[in-house]
Amino acid sequence: REAMTRVLVVDDTKVERNLFMFHIRRWAGFCCDSASSGEQALELLEKNKYVIIFMDQEMKVPEDPQRQLDGHETTRRLRSKGVSCPIVMRTTRTDEHYVSLYRQAGADFLLPKGTRPSALKNDILPHLSRLCSESGFDEETISRITMAGLVILRKSQEPKISSLPNTGDCKSAYVKKNVKRKRLSTGHGHNRCKQARAHSPCSQTVVGQNTLRA
Repeated sequence: REAMTRVLVVDDTKVERNLFMFHIRRWAGFCCDSASSGEQALELLEKNKYVIIFMDQEMKVPEDPQRQLDGHETTRRLRSKGVSCPIVMRTTRTDEHYVSLYRQAGADFLLPKGTRPSALKNDILPHLSRLCSESGFDEETISRITMAGLVILRKSQEPKISSLPNTGDCKSAYVKKNVKRKRLSTGHGHNRCKQARAHSPCSQTVVGQNTLRA
């Protein structure tokens, strides 16, 4: 059970790292490992499997040979090594330039640092297991977590609604479905009723209304 629910939190700031792991354990019930650099994350992924990875962006320290990877560069290397679990960029860098980098590197989601703890507690972390699931989210959950601050970066993580008709087609399908139901409802079971009401002064009106509705 522990191996199946272990996540990796990558962040070069110890306080941020420990606080977020505390939230994950408390509000999602997942076990956590941590890495303070992209290089350390790559080492851990050589030995362990994770159901999800939370990745900081700004971790590169030019003068430190052990810290030469930023978050999107680490993500790109993980994808090139065949790591397929969801990667969530958790960072303050959320402008369009960085969002483009995250997408190109292969990240799935963006969770801005500074997201309200109440949103993490109530709307995001409780759905973490769905985030890791191949079935993904339904539309209601997607709406809830995006309103709380989670950004979907990859189309493969969006709700699978591409096979559904557009709004106009939905309306047509709905009308046709109800036409069929109404035609069935005015079939054998109601023929006798119509005959019984044949001499009623309102019978033609009733039949006429049913025809229009159908």
